[in-house]
Amino acid sequence: MDEGFEPSPSQTRSSICVTVFGCVVRSGNVKAMTTTVFVVTAGATALADVAQDFKSALMGMRIRARDFGTAPSHQLAKDFETSHTAALASLNRIERMLDPGDRSKLIPLRSRLADIIGNFAELTRSQEALGFTETDGMRRRMTASAMAVERLINEDLSWMRDADAQKLLVSLLTMRRYESEYRLSGTLLLESAFFDEFKVFSRNLEAVPGVQVLKDELAQRVNHYADAFRGWISSVGRVGPLIVLIDRDIQQVVPVADELLATARGNAASSSETLAVSQARTKMIIALVGVAAVAIGLICSWLIGRSISGPLNGLVAAMKRLAEGDTRLRIPFTSFRDEIGAMARTVIIFRDTMIERERLAGEIGRAHV
Repeated sequence: MDEGFEPSPSQTRSSICVTVFGCVVRSGNVKAMTTTVFVVTAGATALADVAQDFKSALMGMRIRARDFGTAPSHQLAKDFETSHTAALASLNRIERMLDPGDRSKLIPLRSRLADIIGNFAELTRSQEALGFTETDGMRRRMTASAMAVERLINEDLSWMRDADAQKLLVSLLTMRRYESEYRLSGTLLLESAFFDEFKVFSRNLEAVPGVQVLKDELAQRVNHYADAFRGWISSVGRVGPLIVLIDRDIQQVVPVADELLATARGNAASSSETLAVSQARTKMIIALVGVAAVAIGLICSWLIGRSISGPLNGLVAAMKRLAEGDTRLRIPFTSFRDEIGAMARTVIIFRDTMIERERLAGEIGRAHV
């Protein structure tokens, strides 16, 4: 051969294809990154939704506990337990979504929720002792005692003087008013006023002249009324602190829920922004890859055309010179390992054949001479 091996047009095309493949691989990596960002965004959004559900369940517990304290019912107790179950379910979902290192933050929340349901169970027992309706528990006793006083006020007290009866009736009516207002407002001043008036009634009754048996019967009925009111106050006194305790525990959990919600929403917003940037980058890269592919295709076409037409033109020129008798020329492209190289090596055979013919012709001419 006349020359060392050189890159052929097919080798040049392979190099260009490798470049295109590299662009496609990079495009695939961007797509994978976009998918990852999308998954992260979806996870952050789901965590925000669950954190919102957790907060809603807490607020539902708080509202129902307050309502149960003022107007207890079996339905409110059931609704509170349903909200508590929903809060625990949301907390379990949040735990599964968080990283293992962040799950320890939820331990105090579980403890607080356990305290809340325990205090609500105690509140339920206290309210059941009071009675959910006027015909249950302490409410029934209080209602019966109040009705007994009403009957006492309307009974004929002719066995005592009118002035004494008037004093006692005024005291009983005043006690009844204080008791009714206290059951509505729970004011300590009304409680003190009730028992002060009870003392006034007892002194007035003691001072009334008359049959002791009748006085004792009257005193016993009013004492029963006062004892029922005292029991009511004691039961209500246990309800109030429990409601305050439940409300305080829920208020301490709500900020943690707000923090989880804010963090989740922040992560979702950040991930959404990252996703938008990634999608924009992906579109730009796809456009660039498309442009690059078109440009590379044009370059390939030009290079391939040049790699074929150039050697062919060179071989045509060499064959013309051979036809003109120039056997000393150097045949180009013989080092190519493709069809062009094969054609160039065939031309060498023609050249060598012409040289051999010229040599034989010369020998024959010398022999004739």
